[in-house]
Amino acid sequence: NNKMLRSLFLVLMLIHATLPISPQTPAPAKKWSTLSGNEPLVIARGGFTGLFPEGSSEAIRLSKEISIFLCNVQFTKDAGAFCVTGVKLDAATTIALFDPNQKTYNINGKDVQGHFMVDYTASQIDHNVSMNQAIF
Repeated sequence: NNKMLRSLFLVLMLIHATLPISPQTPAPAKKWSTLSGNEPLVIARGGFTGLFPEGSSEAIRLSKEISIFLCNVQFTKDAGAFCVTGVKLDAATTIALFDPNQKTYNINGKDVQGHFMVDYTASQIDHNVSMNQAIF
């Protein structure tokens, strides 16, 4: 009796193995929850803030691969361009380690003390200053 059940099981397995497999229906295209139904557009302001410091080369490199990149451009005294948030370099860079002396400028009618991009060359910033997570 046990031998008969095994034989029946083997026959059923052979029949099952020889039946044609029906092609699977492709999954429906994913519809995004946007107004157009298309994949959302990512706009990275300053890079990938939270993962890398805003305006750092790592943040810019990663954001350019997957999104549109926007940043606050500041110019050095020799026309070098860097992405830095805010008018002062103090909150977003390590400038105070390179130059402990601050300057004061009148900005929008107020005297503002700190480190400013226009006081340095691109080479000074590039070789001596690092970006960090901005603190406001």
